[in-house]
Amino acid sequence: NMGIICTGVQQLARDQEQFQEIIQEFFSAQKAMIAQMEELNLMWKGPSKDAFMKQFQSDCLSMDALKKELEAIKEAMAYAKVEYRKCDSNISSLVSSLKI
Repeated sequence: NMGIICTGVQQLARDQEQFQEIIQEFFSAQKAMIAQMEELNLMWKGPSKDAFMKQFQSDCLSMDALKKELEAIKEAMAYAKVEYRKCDSNISSLVSSLKI
């Protein structure tokens, strides 16, 4: 039994807006974390510092990869909205051209 997904341009626009907000929150949190780590790097001395900072750099690479994926999803959502509008317009044209 397959479910049917019903959507509309307004829902797609809301989803896209919400997703953009999530991305912005992610970017802001990442920038804040990097700033805090730079401060910590200046203040911290000790044998564990290098290992910790290397791990943080590795984590930053993972976050950058995630950012790229989020941006790709955002672009796909924008494309889907444009295509949905085209299809909606085409269907409206076809329906209005029917002679009953």
